[in-house]
Amino acid sequence: MSGVNSSGRRVIIISSIALALLLLSLIYMILPESEGYDLRELPEDFVKAAHGLNMSLEALDRMGNVEVDLRSQSEEMLNLAERLREIHGKMELKGDLGGLLERASIAYSRVAEAASLIDRLTLKLNGSKHKVDRMFALLENCSVAEASSLARELNLSEMVGLADDALSTLNSVNSSDLLSKKHRELLASGIKSVDRVRDMLLELEKVVEILLSEDPSTLSSLCASRKLGLKPNLSGREGLIRKISSLRPDKGFVYSFDISQLKSWLKSLEYGTGQGAGAKYPESDD
Repeated sequence: MSGVNSSGRRVIIISSIALALLLLSLIYMILPESEGYDLRELPEDFVKAAHGLNMSLEALDRMGNVEVDLRSQSEEMLNLAERLREIHGKMELKGDLGGLLERASIAYSRVAEAASLIDRLTLKLNGSKHKVDRMFALLENCSVAEASSLARELNLSEMVGLADDALSTLNSVNSSDLLSKKHRELLASGIKSVDRVRDMLLELEKVVEILLSEDPSTLSSLCASRKLGLKPNLSGREGLIRKISSLRPDKGFVYSFDISQLKSWLKSLEYGTGQGAGAKYPESDD
C-alpha cells in the first residue's frame, strides 16, 4: 500500500543515517544546548520522524497482520512531534543553517504527528477487519440480516476522521523543508497510501448505509435473483438502485472484489424470465 518496497525502505534508512552523520559533522561544534535538550540531537530526531512514518506506512500496508506495537509506536511519534515543536519555539539560531534547522524541525514534527495518526488508524482498521470480512462473506451468501447486524457495529466515521487528520497533517508538510530526497519521496508515498485507504473507507460507508437503510428482505431477494438468473420486482425502489449503482469497486482497494460482487446484484435487473433482457440499471462510473 505504501508504494515504497522493501529495497526502497532500506534506501530510506541508509540515507537517513547518512543524513544524520552529515548534519552532525556540520553542526556539532556550533549548536548550543537548549534547556533540557541538546540541539545537536536534532539530526537524530529528524531521522526518527522519517523512520517512524516509514514504519507506520508498512503497518498500514500489512493491515490485519501487524507485528509491531502500534500503540507504543504511536505514542513515541506523538512525543517526538511535541518535542520538535517545543524545540522550534526555543530556537534562537541565526544564519542559513539556523533557518534550515528551524524549518526542518516544524516539517519533521508534522511527519511524526502524521505517523502517530496513521498508527491509530491502522489499529482501528485491524480491530474492524474481521467484522468487515465477515460482513461481505454473509452478503455473498445473501444473509443480509446477519450482515446488517455486523454493519451496525462498525465505526467507520471515526476511521475516516483519522484518515482525514493524517492526510491534512501530511499535506501541511513543506516537502522542501525535509532534508533528504528520500524523505520527500516517502512523504509523497504516504499521502497516496492514506488517500487510498480513505477512499476505501468511504466505499465501505456506502455499503453500510445500504445495509442499514434498506429492507433486508428486498436486498436478499436482489442477491438471490442475481444468483438464480431471475428478475426481482423492484418497482418504486429507484433509490436503492441508485445507491448500489453508485458503488465504486475501483476505490475499494482491498475490498474491491467484495464491493464489485455486491454491485453485481444489479445484474439481476437485466434478466428477463425467459423473454430476453429486462430493464437496464443506471450506469455508474466504473
